[in-house]
Amino acid sequence: MENKKNKIIFNLIKIFEILAIFLIILKTQSVFTFLKERDLHINILLVVALAILTFLKLINNEIEIKGQKKKIICLIVYIVYILIYAILTKCNDRPFFINYGVILPLMFINISFSHNFIEEIKNIARIYVNEIVIITIISLFFFIFGSILNIIKPTNQVLIEWGNVKSLDSYCFLHFNTQDINILNVVLNRNSSIFTEAPMFALHLTIALALEVFMLDKKKRNIILLVIGLCSTFTLTAFINIFIIYFLYLVFNYKQIIKSKKKIIINVIALIIAICGVVVLLNARSNSSSLDIRFDDYKASMRAFKDNVFLGNGYNNEEAIKKYMSDFRNYNDGLSNSIAVLMAEGGIYFSLLYFVPIVLVFYKSIKRKQTNILCLNIIFVITMIFLIYLSTPLILMLLSMMYAYIYNCNFENIKTKEKEDGK
Repeated sequence: MENKKNKIIFNLIKIFEILAIFLIILKTQSVFTFLKERDLHINILLVVALAILTFLKLINNEIEIKGQKKKIICLIVYIVYILIYAILTKCNDRPFFINYGVILPLMFINISFSHNFIEEIKNIARIYVNEIVIITIISLFFFIFGSILNIIKPTNQVLIEWGNVKSLDSYCFLHFNTQDINILNVVLNRNSSIFTEAPMFALHLTIALALEVFMLDKKKRNIILLVIGLCSTFTLTAFINIFIIYFLYLVFNYKQIIKSKKKIIINVIALIIAICGVVVLLNARSNSSSLDIRFDDYKASMRAFKDNVFLGNGYNNEEAIKKYMSDFRNYNDGLSNSIAVLMAEGGIYFSLLYFVPIVLVFYKSIKRKQTNILCLNIIFVITMIFLIYLSTPLILMLLSMMYAYIYNCNFENIKTKEKEDGK
């Protein structure tokens, strides 16, 4: 009877892990988060899923609270730090408290309080990659036969508020046409899957590809599908990210590659294709205002940052940045990067929540010669530079992994050393 009960709880844990990560994906720049006519309350659903998941793991002894005094103190210090920021900036924004006061701590507890935090991180990464691969397969089907060949017709239209109100063609709510691009005088739809625009789909594909290559099993099927998905977005960011991930892989695996002539030829060809993709899209984007807007975002954000260097202009206060934007942008006042926006809105005080783990992960991974962690951290920084996903559940998930890694590198090593000295 006890074994049957444990099996039921174990299966429920797996179900809620899959659900929680699916909600993380939906809440990170998907169309379903920005529907004009309906609020799906995805953040609340995510909190409920994480709370139930934490409770199930507690009663199944998969996470341990007893004997975790230092971790609990770290959590309390973090909560106090967040509350001080909220008080000093007079922040009463509910999403702020949900994101940083509930979601991030619950994610940290589920990872760092588990019996094997490395396996827990890999488990989360594996579920995330598998879900993105499934989304990619669905999107490629509708993209090829619907968006490109027009064999499958849109089933309905959806209104979203993303910068301004947009009407999107929808294919059974499984795929949306959001953008097109002119390449060599040919207008093509860009594959944005279920996300608000192609770069946001590229964000998820980039994170999934980096996790598969540097943390998981390097499954060829997953890598091929994710790379095809990235190419189908026709975004400069996607090709740059493919190039960087591939370059990092070559740098840290060159000893294995140079042993085989076949591997050398394949990798050189793949590298050339990635570079050609970057060059072609650079040429395509040079004829548009896209690159100018990106640079203008940084200029406007840095000017806003100077207004209040220590505390910033307030959580989610985009108006403080928009007032410094150039006139040529007209109605296109959407932000395109995370790192400068973080500094403008949060100042030095709040930015430390992101910058401290980034610096420490670089330091720890280099010191411990963990090149896979180093590469993942580089990709994380690059996504923050080129893409806007600040305060989304995806970035909070990655932050919680980083905090868990830093904590366990520090305190767990000290604890092990103390035991060895006691012997």
